[in-house]
Amino acid sequence: MERVFNLKTKDNKKIYCFHNTGTKKNKAVAVAVHGLTGSPNERSLYNAAHNFPKKGIDVFRSAFYWWSDKKHRKLSECSLATHANDLNTVLRYLRPKYQNITVIGHSIGSIVILKADKSLFDNVILWEPSYLEKGIKQELSKI
Repeated sequence: MERVFNLKTKDNKKIYCFHNTGTKKNKAVAVAVHGLTGSPNERSLYNAAHNFPKKGIDVFRSAFYWWSDKKHRKLSECSLATHANDLNTVLRYLRPKYQNITVIGHSIGSIVILKADKSLFDNVILWEPSYLEKGIKQELSKI
């Protein structure tokens, strides 16, 4: 089942969200974080959303910018910090609902995850992570 809705941010913007669930309540959720100029409907994220719930893992995909509404952020209004803050909003929404939260970052979404509040998630998966000045190993050692 797929539910589409908006989450409100502290600065009165909207985050466009897709929540994919199985037929029963799952204890785990994978939160997909798209890359720069990407979207929650990229092939790998879309495929995960429609296959993971069959295996007992719900999937939450959010768009850190969207074009359908003036209340959604536009790409030109975003920074890594903006994305990280919006990811924190998503994770705070999900934490009471799930025992286990895994964040999956694609490309620059990996850096967004590393800038987010690490106390809000349990596991990290980086798909084709973007370059970090200090290096991924050094960043991951902090988690």
